[in-house]
Amino acid sequence: CGDECGVSAAVVHRTVSALEAEAGCLALYDAISGDFDVVSHTRGHTDWPAPLFARALAEGHVVQTPGELAVPFAGGAHPSGVLALRRALPFSRHERQALRGIAAKVGAELERRRDHILDDVLDALLKKTKPIDVYTHTVRELRRFVHYDHSAAIMTSTREMHQLVVRVEKVVIAKGSSETLQDSPRVGHELALDPDLYRTLGPLEQPVHAVRYGGGAWHVMSGDERVLSMCAATALNSAGEGMTQEGSLLLWPLTFGGQMLGVLRVSAQRPGAFEPLQAHMRVLERFARLLSVTIYRSDLYYQSERQLQAVKELSRLTTHQIGRAHV
Repeated sequence: CGDECGVSAAVVHRTVSALEAEAGCLALYDAISGDFDVVSHTRGHTDWPAPLFARALAEGHVVQTPGELAVPFAGGAHPSGVLALRRALPFSRHERQALRGIAAKVGAELERRRDHILDDVLDALLKKTKPIDVYTHTVRELRRFVHYDHSAAIMTSTREMHQLVVRVEKVVIAKGSSETLQDSPRVGHELALDPDLYRTLGPLEQPVHAVRYGGGAWHVMSGDERVLSMCAATALNSAGEGMTQEGSLLLWPLTFGGQMLGVLRVSAQRPGAFEPLQAHMRVLERFARLLSVTIYRSDLYYQSERQLQAVKELSRLTTHQIGRAHV
């Protein structure tokens, strides 16, 4: 099959035919929103029970009800979707066993193709020459793998580590039946941090997932609780038209050579949207490594540029027709 849609359609139609079912579908689970997206189904059967899918995914095994059956599958070690069939005759033990094997192969194939797409995306980002292009395209491309529904930003830290500069920040805005990404109103702003935080804690050493309910205070689900002040400083509240408050905040450190260069911030509307964090770990780690190297090289470039300008200025002053004392 040429793409994931082809894989899903082939699995659904061939399984329905082989097991003489009335209908079938394949639904992918979106961990951020907690919803199921039916990516392929047989003609004329679009209504499928989401509670059955959720139960199969939560229990991790085949769930059969009168007339319907759902088989969960995983991408890597994390639940990622459900293969469902509809038939009046109950499915036998051997049929359920065969369906478990099919689901396992579907999960492995979709994960393999996802990794291939991720490799292509990162290769394309490596070819960008300007850091701002890398930041902008990273925020956009990241949503293909971590489907955040609120906002995402790349922030670089100052040398004193008391401020984070918002380089790129995109907000998810509803546009009709779809969604689009728009620039946040605070792009270019400097966010002040608590200086005492770095005297006691040092740079952000591990990812932090914080949540809040009803716009209240932030609470850490995973990571160091002492970073809550950074969560409050970097959070993007409902500051513009069409923007809602975020319920989950994920701060991923961008480090190089033991030094914190910045933060990748991803947020969602639903509290606890990024749990389990291990489900996003591999994707975010690869994006974070690329961003860290980009920031480090950018700092080296601008430092060299400043030094070159200083040398040019010294040369201009010393070769100008002025007195020896002035030189």
